[in-house]
Amino acid sequence: MVFNSKHDFMVATRDYTIQWDRTITFIKNDKVRCRAICKNEDCPWLVYCAINKHDRSWQIKTLVDNHTCGRKRKNRWTVNKLHLKLRKHPIIKHREPKPERPTTKRRKDKNEGPSGTRSKMKRKYNPIRCMFCSEVGHNKRTCKKKKQMEAEEQAR
Repeated sequence: MVFNSKHDFMVATRDYTIQWDRTITFIKNDKVRCRAICKNEDCPWLVYCAINKHDRSWQIKTLVDNHTCGRKRKNRWTVNKLHLKLRKHPIIKHREPKPERPTTKRRKDKNEGPSGTRSKMKRKYNPIRCMFCSEVGHNKRTCKKKKQMEAEEQAR
C-alpha cells in the first residue's frame, strides 16, 4: 500500500488494529521509516513502512499479519473517532440506568444539620392528621371514631 505521508500510514495502521481490538506501538519512527509492532512481546505481528525514493510517498515494505495475542477492548482511540459523531449528532441519549434498589442515605451525626431543600418542610415536622376524622394526633389506621363506626356497621 502507498500513503501520502507518515501520518496517514500511522492513522491507517491504528484504525486497522483497533478494528481487530489489538494494541500496537510504533518503534523506529523517524523521517524515512516507521515500524509498528504488537505490544504483546510474544506476538509476531509487525508492519514496516518506508519512504519511496522515486515519488517521495510512503510504502509498506513488510507486513506480518499474524496475531497470536488476545484481543483488548480498552483503547482511548475510540474517543478520537466518537467525538466527531457526537459533534454531528449532539442529542445522543445516554443509557438509562437499570431498575434496582434505591441507595440508602448515610447515617448522620448529631452535630450535622438536616439536609434537603429549605423550601419544603419535612414530614417529621408536620403534624399527623387523621384522614377519616381530620383530627390532629393520630392517623386513619389508629382512629377510634373509625373503629366505632365499623363496629356499629357490623352490629347491624
